[in-house]
Amino acid sequence: MSVIRLMTQPVIVQLMEPGPPDDYGNTPLTALGQPVDELGYLDQKDTVEYLNGRDTTVTKWKAFLHPDSVVTPLAVISFPGQAQPFQVDGQPYQVYNPRTRTVSHIEVTLTTVT
Repeated sequence: MSVIRLMTQPVIVQLMEPGPPDDYGNTPLTALGQPVDELGYLDQKDTVEYLNGRDTTVTKWKAFLHPDSVVTPLAVISFPGQAQPFQVDGQPYQVYNPRTRTVSHIEVTLTTVT
């Protein structure tokens, strides 16, 4: 089955850019333009709970988006029903279909820390 058939979940992609430095010298991300509604597929890959200092859970996800989606390493992706938005982790990449020799979809690694 093609992964395109699985891309039926509503997805909101918000492109971000570094904002002005705050009082601590950090450059928090600010929204770049309006969020874009798309369809995609979300798959949980891994969850690790750390208990040193504070109880922290780091969860890795994989998002599958249509080939014409615009996603950058600074983007934030959210899905309806998800309490916290996902941070893009690394460079999104295009996946090619060897039979048609065209881009079939974009895969994006996502991270949440709670």
